[in-house]
Amino acid sequence: MSENRRKATSTIERALDVLEAIGTSPQGVTFAEIARKVQLPRTTAYRMLSGLIERNLVRRESTRRAYRLGFGALQLSRESHPAPALVAAANIELNYLRAITGETTSLWVRDGLEVIALERTGGAHRSQSDTHVGQGRLLHVTAAGKALLAAMRTGERNPLLARLPMTPFTPNSATSREQVDAMIATVKAQGYAIDDEESRLGARCVAAVIRDMQGVVRGALSLSGATVRFTPERMARFGTELTEAAQRIGERLAGTVEVTHDDQVQHVPGPAARGGDFATWSTVRNCWYWVDTATATLHRAQDHQDCVLIALEVQARSLHATPNGLEVVHEGGILRLDFDGKAVQRPLERRGGAAPLAACVQPDGREWQVTPDPAGGYRIATWLHTGVAVPGWRIDDRIDALCWNPQGTRLFAASATTGTLYQMRPGDARIRRLAVVPKASGEIRGVAADAHGDVWVALYGGWAVARFSAEGGMMQEVVGLPVAWPTSLAVGGRDGRQLAITTSAGPDDAGAQGAPALEAAATGLYVLTRPALAK
Repeated sequence: MSENRRKATSTIERALDVLEAIGTSPQGVTFAEIARKVQLPRTTAYRMLSGLIERNLVRRESTRRAYRLGFGALQLSRESHPAPALVAAANIELNYLRAITGETTSLWVRDGLEVIALERTGGAHRSQSDTHVGQGRLLHVTAAGKALLAAMRTGERNPLLARLPMTPFTPNSATSREQVDAMIATVKAQGYAIDDEESRLGARCVAAVIRDMQGVVRGALSLSGATVRFTPERMARFGTELTEAAQRIGERLAGTVEVTHDDQVQHVPGPAARGGDFATWSTVRNCWYWVDTATATLHRAQDHQDCVLIALEVQARSLHATPNGLEVVHEGGILRLDFDGKAVQRPLERRGGAAPLAACVQPDGREWQVTPDPAGGYRIATWLHTGVAVPGWRIDDRIDALCWNPQGTRLFAASATTGTLYQMRPGDARIRRLAVVPKASGEIRGVAADAHGDVWVALYGGWAVARFSAEGGMMQEVVGLPVAWPTSLAVGGRDGRQLAITTSAGPDDAGAQGAPALEAAATGLYVLTRPALAK
């Protein structure tokens, strides 16, 4: 190495020593303390501090005359952070676990053959773990590493284990593949992992894996401390607490929300319409049907063109395409039409009971409706034409939209008032809250379920529709619209890859936030076609 290069390397190392001395002192450090810690002449230390301050990596507090890391260092840390969403989701649990146990909590992710500490919250005892943020340790000698190994598929885990060095860190460290396999089996059986003085003598650790709502492993959560405090009984209790905390973290990890821009949604040209609603797909005719509630007209959209079929004599509450034709649910019963809008059967009249607020058809042909319950709240049930409702569910929240999934195994209900999306299963009296949509996103006015386990909602006044997972209720996608007031949705199309969206002109024919009145031609029916619907 040349003399100039040696001097440059020495200067960089000294500057890093200064930066490290400041970064490891949360309360700040004085100039004299820096010079003493890194053993530098005062002039050299001052010159290096000046350079670091100029780069905003270090700042000086005028009140205490102490040096601390600058906001430039924070920016570099944020840009390089491998999992900012994970840390944000885990911070509450890290502090909660530290508070209830008094022990050190840490958050880990895998990096190759090691686990890396992303976050650490020190416990209440003077003698603590030597774990620090950014530290890496081999997978098989740490509780977090073993938890992550146990969560892997065999095809992913075996190549890692083949490369993993079995150098012992303590007499308790595993030194063979057989030992590691046995530890992994234990982790799978008990649901959490233990480091019993395997990475450091005098210290024990318990860890549980973190999975997001899609089941993807995102990291591991651990508690660590002195062996004398980590008795087998206490570690078992820690394992239960860690597992529950890791699950709560996973529930906060929404994952990536896909965004589809409004130019992907195509307007179906046709007559002016200001009250589009109740979209439905006919597999017999391969076309969409919908109702303009403002003019009480039935529309049909086929081959990228929309037309008015008939003027309805009833105010529609719902519209369904069946193998035999169309059913228009209204206040007085059901109007049955053929695919061209002609009445084909005697109308079914309602015999007693309140008019429905929303309705849908189960794949087996049974109709379900939401009606006010005389005892209070609302009833979701099948409606027999004798006026008798077959028992279903009772709910206090007003329901404004209903739909079944294509398999007929789940019923979804939405409340525009509270923004809540509910899920129910046949034979189960429980009503599960799947998701809550904030008011700022718009009101839920329509729901549709696709064949792949997702639920679409129309966000009235929100310029968008959104897709939620029926497993966990996490938002998967948001689709922007060129108009503000979507009212209903339906999944269909010849290949099942289309989503129809009806829109209205909105309250008082005005756009959101005082925007100019919408052109009638811009409302009505929109269609989104893309491969993701057939994932």
